[in-house]
Amino acid sequence: MWLLLAAGVVTAWLSPLADADLPLHLRIGDLLRTSDGWPHLEPVSWTRAGAPWYAYSWLPEWLYAQAWALAGAAGLAGLHAVLTGASILAVWDVAHRDAWSVWGTRLFLGLHLVLWTIVQPATRPQLVLAIAVPMAWGAALRLRDGETLWGAGMALLAAMLAVNSHLLFPLGLAPGLLILAEAKRAPRGALVAFVAATLLGWCATPYLFELPAIFALNFATNALFGAGAAIQEHEPGFRWFTHAPLGMQALTFLMLVLPVLPSSFGQPAGRLRWLTVAWLAGLGLFVLAVRGLLLWWLLAMPLTAAALGSIPLPQRASTMRAVRAAWLFMLAALPLQAWQARMAMSTPGHPLPTPPLPHPEAAALEPVVAWLQCVTAGDVVATAAVGAHATTVFNYGSYLAWRVPSLSWSVDGRTIFPDSVSRAEAEQGRAGSRWHPPYGSAVAVVLPPWHVTGHLLDGDSAFVRVPLSRAGGTPERSTAHLWARRSWMEAVGPKSGRNACGNGA
Repeated sequence: MWLLLAAGVVTAWLSPLADADLPLHLRIGDLLRTSDGWPHLEPVSWTRAGAPWYAYSWLPEWLYAQAWALAGAAGLAGLHAVLTGASILAVWDVAHRDAWSVWGTRLFLGLHLVLWTIVQPATRPQLVLAIAVPMAWGAALRLRDGETLWGAGMALLAAMLAVNSHLLFPLGLAPGLLILAEAKRAPRGALVAFVAATLLGWCATPYLFELPAIFALNFATNALFGAGAAIQEHEPGFRWFTHAPLGMQALTFLMLVLPVLPSSFGQPAGRLRWLTVAWLAGLGLFVLAVRGLLLWWLLAMPLTAAALGSIPLPQRASTMRAVRAAWLFMLAALPLQAWQARMAMSTPGHPLPTPPLPHPEAAALEPVVAWLQCVTAGDVVATAAVGAHATTVFNYGSYLAWRVPSLSWSVDGRTIFPDSVSRAEAEQGRAGSRWHPPYGSAVAVVLPPWHVTGHLLDGDSAFVRVPLSRAGGTPERSTAHLWARRSWMEAVGPKSGRNACGNGA
């Protein structure tokens, strides 16, 4: 367990923090740190100004902003390492309470590390569910064993973590099926205590009375889901399975056949029946979108551990030593893989100045950011309704909303479900038709070099293309293009000139 914990913490510490949504989470965290109340209206996007918006993931976002304010990228890396370590400890607690075999625990935690540090290394609220859901399993096991006070307390804490971190917090009820699965062993009232503690924990959110509106807002029909989804993690699970890497296909196949494996049939019929219900809930999430695979993994923990533990151990001592050596090699390889990913994000030749966060689009956007920060220096936008309008595309929106908060961007603060600009992108990707983002009221437009709207802006007398400095040898096609409204440049005065803002750099 200590080796697994060390490997997981070090791997998380070295991970490059390159998740595309992280900058927008930081922006929301800054909003929470500086505001007096809980936001209920769109704070980022002028395309949704005045529309309902809720910071339902406020806890991790506030922690991200605090860590960044204290120690920058090192603070975020440290927080990511702590959360990853907490997930490992929570899973190990379940293994201990449910009497998993040592072999099954090693294999399960090894795969758990691979999934949450390599396959999905993101610093995002979903990682908190990797703590809260195993905690809920641990709470159910304690209640099953008659430890009412500790079990109810753990269920309460797990629910409080989940409801303030992720939209899918109701998954925390699934471990209660374990009490039904072992009803003969569990004392009377154990299930009632689990459900009551979980429901009480869900009440510990500032958005308690807005939860129906939050679900209605975020589970509405969206163009980025379903067949042909523009974002890979929103792709339906079985469609993704057809082109997934071989290792992920093997893991997904294992998850699919869990209920019919000999290890499952070796369990009492009642336990298998109720644990299969939790497995089916995870399968449903995976069918909807590939991002549900990690949640499926959490919901099927007992069945998966039993299947892995049933793999026969080698009988020969030399073979057993080789297996142990391979397991140790995997633990050592995880930090090295993370370090390699970090180094790949900081290759020479990126535009200057050095991006403060290794966002996938940071290299393309930093010259734009530097010019806009210079021009808007001292400007502060309190809400999306009062900031000067700026237009961009979905892939740029998260980073720009964080780095240039003085402008109100055409991106949606909900992060999962984008605004009209992104819907247009998704429809364009499916139909192959041309589209143009809404820039009629924008003072600045930031687009990729290949974007078809660039030709319209070049021919529009109301806009001027801003020359941007790039690092020596960096091709123009790798840097985002910026257009500014002429009247806005005249209004902001000398700050927008070449001398004041360094020719755009």
